[in-house]
Amino acid sequence: MPQDGSSSQPTSPRAAVDLPNPGSPDYAKLMKARGWGEHFAKELSPLIACGDLSHDDAIEQINQRCIEQQLDSADTSEALIRGIAKLEELAEKEERLQAKAKEVEKRELESQSQGIVENQDIEQFRQSLEKRALAAKFDVATVLPITLAELIKNDAKVSNVAPDGFLIYLMPLTLSLLPKQSRIGTPDRAFNESPVIFSAIVGDSGAGKSRIEKVCSGWFHKQQREAHNRYQQDMADYEERMLEIKRNKDASTPARPKPTPPTERKYLFNGATTEAVERRLSSQTRGSIWIRPELKGLICGIDQYKSNKGDGTETILEYWDGGGKAVDRVDEAKSFYVEGNLSIVGGIQGKVFQSAFTDLNDAQGLAARFLFCQIPTLPMRRVKGSLRLEPILENIWTRISKLDIDFLTLDTDADNLFTDLFSQFQELETAAQHETVKAWCRKLPGQLLRVAASIHLITWAHEGEKSFEPYLIGPRAVLAGWEWLTHCYDSFTLLQDQIRGNTLHALMTAILDLARQSTDGVSLRDIYSNHLRAQLKKASDPLGKLPADLVREICQELENNGYGYLKRVGKSDRFYAREAD
Repeated sequence: MPQDGSSSQPTSPRAAVDLPNPGSPDYAKLMKARGWGEHFAKELSPLIACGDLSHDDAIEQINQRCIEQQLDSADTSEALIRGIAKLEELAEKEERLQAKAKEVEKRELESQSQGIVENQDIEQFRQSLEKRALAAKFDVATVLPITLAELIKNDAKVSNVAPDGFLIYLMPLTLSLLPKQSRIGTPDRAFNESPVIFSAIVGDSGAGKSRIEKVCSGWFHKQQREAHNRYQQDMADYEERMLEIKRNKDASTPARPKPTPPTERKYLFNGATTEAVERRLSSQTRGSIWIRPELKGLICGIDQYKSNKGDGTETILEYWDGGGKAVDRVDEAKSFYVEGNLSIVGGIQGKVFQSAFTDLNDAQGLAARFLFCQIPTLPMRRVKGSLRLEPILENIWTRISKLDIDFLTLDTDADNLFTDLFSQFQELETAAQHETVKAWCRKLPGQLLRVAASIHLITWAHEGEKSFEPYLIGPRAVLAGWEWLTHCYDSFTLLQDQIRGNTLHALMTAILDLARQSTDGVSLRDIYSNHLRAQLKKASDPLGKLPADLVREICQELENNGYGYLKRVGKSDRFYAREAD
């Protein structure tokens, strides 16, 4: 080997070398040269890995650094051999690390695809938001005449409530004014429904349920007060006549016939038992309505005097079906026959819905007989203006209360449209995810006839009594009734998702709602400790997750899909919702 310090680079590294004896100066010199080669290779390897340096350039740099260290040609050649070997070793190690990283990434992706929040949950969550967005855009003008719809919108704006809540009251109130023998159906009478509607506004406290009830039912309360005053006067006259008969009773004179006791016209019921309602209905010539601003009190109090062992629920179901019913008592004098139409309307909070309709599967079909409409709680504001709807409704109610109709029937065009809509009924039932909603869909034909009749009568009374025949329902009313029922379908579907709040997409919706209530978002701790504690417990146990972990994963999924973001604030994590579209 030359010993002159030449810098010439060997054209090909040696495959092997005869090692000097260990402990000799040559051996130490060889190990030092190899050490430099490995050292230079380690320094340059990261540059090769990130693409900043090619393999050939790295060899050139090792050679140059050996010269800078004043290694002779033999040591430089040895350093190059060891450096190239080290580069290859490090490159293989980098490849293994990259392959391992790709494998880990692949497993993570597979884990995400099989994670707690699945694509199906995301899709259901998006569908729920879309339904709520559509519900918020619902226009009452698609159901009622434009002039009447504008009055409703005005009163809704002044009262700071959602306008569709008014329809929940208007329809059952309308049908309750018809004679008790009235029926609604198709020309062939294959479909023959009673003029009865059960409906309820679903909204939190402060949503304006009572404000809507006050505007819509004002005329009914006024008529009931007047009817009660007349009844009291008639009862006083009756008692006076009975006393006169008793005073003038003489064995020598023939007995005078007793006068018939007066009866009170019942436009509406508020707080009452089913037994009392049945007895009052038996003496009515027209229908009535049961109004409960808090519907839970009615549903939960049905059997309150029977230790929940009575037939109150069955009686309520019979009211919806219509027809007559014989009520027999041990004392035959107290037996009577009920034949009347009783509609029910009221409000209920979404959070207490499950405590009122305790059977989520609705085995008896009570919830399936109701039309539900969810209304939001609007931000507090004052809109100056006057309420203009109530006097118009008074005219409508007065006109309808004078009608004497035995049968409201669809005209030919309306009957054809009614037939065509059966395919839509089936589509809604097929799309329903809950058995309760499916049962609700199966009653759509009857509900549509009732709703269409109500819309028809309101339109007739509002636009003018001579505009068309009151007993003949046209296709416009049927189509408007279908618009309203699809709106109620969306509300009922969302309501079922909410009360079954342990489903993941329902929890996503609930968390997003909580975050949207404040510009400060909501802390994850508050979500799983306070707001959604019970729902999260039900959802997390089967998954083997802690509620806190489940909340974090749901919020992370919401962030990944662009609905909000997580942020560390002080010692707590908070979720902030993004602006709704």
